[in-house]
Amino acid sequence: MKNVSAKKIVSMAMIGATAFAVGACAPKVQTSLTDPTSSTTNTPVMASSVNTVGQKIQGAAFLTQAQGLALGKPVKPTFLEQFFGINTAEADPFNGIWDQAGSVLGLNWQQVSIKEYLGEALNSHFVNPNGANVTAFGRFNSSVGQLCALGIALAEQGVTGIPADGQYPFTIDIGPGTKVSSQCEGFSNSPAMSLTGTLSVSTPSDTSVYMKKLELLNAGMNPGFMYLTYSDQWIRIASIEHNDQFLESNRTIAEYDRVNNIVRFEYLSQSFQQGSAAEFHRIYMDGTNNVGYIISHTGGTDSNGHSQYLHFAASGTPSDATRQTVAISVGIKGQQSGLADSEGLDACVNASNGAITNDGSLVCQTTGFEVSTATAIAPSISKHAQESDITLTPTMQIPFQNVGELLVNESF
Repeated sequence: MKNVSAKKIVSMAMIGATAFAVGACAPKVQTSLTDPTSSTTNTPVMASSVNTVGQKIQGAAFLTQAQGLALGKPVKPTFLEQFFGINTAEADPFNGIWDQAGSVLGLNWQQVSIKEYLGEALNSHFVNPNGANVTAFGRFNSSVGQLCALGIALAEQGVTGIPADGQYPFTIDIGPGTKVSSQCEGFSNSPAMSLTGTLSVSTPSDTSVYMKKLELLNAGMNPGFMYLTYSDQWIRIASIEHNDQFLESNRTIAEYDRVNNIVRFEYLSQSFQQGSAAEFHRIYMDGTNNVGYIISHTGGTDSNGHSQYLHFAASGTPSDATRQTVAISVGIKGQQSGLADSEGLDACVNASNGAITNDGSLVCQTTGFEVSTATAIAPSISKHAQESDITLTPTMQIPFQNVGELLVNESF
């Protein structure tokens, strides 16, 4: 199982740094802006769309504070029950295994404690030994970060809004000291290189959800494309990629409701080589009520049929103020350490140091939910067992509108 997970992580780590194929650079082009919400000619809308949504999503990095950042403020502990009817029934305690060394396979490819695993997964700055951000936050950056880089490249050509339909040759310099690496999180760890290509922009047949379809036209690129909407109410970003080399596919859908200050995010990835490996992440952030939720699943089955996974649910406050505790629920299966399979290991955790403050409880600064109630995880993964099952259409939106639906609504 470790080989399957490692192969998957390596393949995904390549996305951010190799999102563009190298080719001949055609002359630069100029075009008029088509985005009515662009208020200035030097603000690249494509870049700001990715950065805005990415910053909102990072509000769910509930344990980043353990690395020196302080976040959050209190909300009513009955939020889930009051608004969504979620049952916060009696939880199971960790009973000492929270910080038991070597219990689970970490995102750093080492055997770590559950506490250390959650410290990796809920830290927006975490990178693995390859320098790749393999958390839910990193998956957003690596899958749509190229949109930020393209926005900066086109802005240098005078295209600062959403571009009109057509083809746009570009050259992008990335690496230390460049605009792209300093302004685009997905390229913050990239080595120095110059990338060239052509961006194809078209209008979808149905524009009720997305304004534009964007596709990179380069020999040797992994098949894939992106959708984008930028309006007074919505920033919507979606992407899909099929990696033929590693036989895996991934899809990202994110939206920010600017009027109601709500962010929804879903990431799905499946590997179809030497068994199967899957990732599934969802985030719901309500800035008005200062509360956020994340469910995350990483695992799979190796060629011998051995199944291994770790998934968790967490809730906390997203604002940069006074976060105190995070509600965490963990499920584990098939760990090589021999740790017993379990669902619904629950606790309130100190956001500053990761220590348990109330074992067996989900009534913390925010009220959490048991990961076993996140019944959307298994069917959302199993229904995408083949590459052809992972699709992206111009009408495809986030399949959940609130926290209750985040837990139970299957992915498309």
